[in-house]
Amino acid sequence: MRVALFGGKNRGSEVLYKLLELHEEVVGVFYFEEDPHEKVWYEKVQDIATVKGIPSFKHGSIIRGDTTRILGSLNPEIIFVVSWRHVIPKKQYSIPPKGCIVFHDSLLPKYRGFAPMNWAIINGEQRTGVTMFYIAEEIDAGEIIAQKAIDIDIMDNAKIVDRKITSLYTELLEENLPLIAGAKAPRMPQDHSQATYTCKRTPEDGLIQWAKPAHQIYNLIRALTDPYPGAFTFVKRGSHTEKLYIWSAALDNENRNYVGCIPGRVIEILNGKGVKVLTGNGTLIVEDVQLESLETKVRADQIIKSIKTTLGLGLPVI
Repeated sequence: MRVALFGGKNRGSEVLYKLLELHEEVVGVFYFEEDPHEKVWYEKVQDIATVKGIPSFKHGSIIRGDTTRILGSLNPEIIFVVSWRHVIPKKQYSIPPKGCIVFHDSLLPKYRGFAPMNWAIINGEQRTGVTMFYIAEEIDAGEIIAQKAIDIDIMDNAKIVDRKITSLYTELLEENLPLIAGAKAPRMPQDHSQATYTCKRTPEDGLIQWAKPAHQIYNLIRALTDPYPGAFTFVKRGSHTEKLYIWSAALDNENRNYVGCIPGRVIEILNGKGVKVLTGNGTLIVEDVQLESLETKVRADQIIKSIKTTLGLGLPVI
């Protein structure tokens, strides 16, 4: 089939490689540049296209009318949409006769919207997955072709879950491509009454609120760890306060019942392991951290030396 790809992040690259491995004719790749705060830890889809001699087009550098014209000239039989963050107008997704198919990082109709994988971890979900579906005018509301689920272990962080999810993309593609080509793919309507939604996240949303329970803070830290922007707090160092990123933490299984509690207060220095910090409910072991002024991660006990330290001190409670 003649295929066009709207692709971003590492999943776009993996799907493009799989399409080429399956000997599909990729006639064009549409891509976007990541936001300045986003760390690129993968091969860019546009770089693969250049090496493979596939025409590529940057979103934002061409007006919408040109995108429609270009798609028409490419004459794709199908469009795949992977890790895309821009609205595709109906006049564009209606061009291919075999449809426009989207991959989404959740088990729809749950978690429609932005950053569904990260939100699932933040919310303490034990299960997520990938949905392959036909595009519709309402975001993430189209008819489902197939879904695959994965478990989220309590020890899993965003990097681990991301790797699990990416493997589902290529599995779903390979299993369902013959059905799509033969116009035999399922079209299962979503139960819109069961839909849930997620809003867009920004780096500032990673601010830790120490008055929340330990397990909620733990989930935030593991959901935003490297290569994502990171959960952060502030620590007083001498006469100034500095942003401190927390890249890993652990739940404390030996919680004491504190009836005198200051959320964010360090209560124990664990040499070579980190520090224990009080929260609104329970204690958290803060492990790997990084000061904004430094390029390297260290154990928290290398930065925090005193049980007089209160993380996030002086910040407004939200």
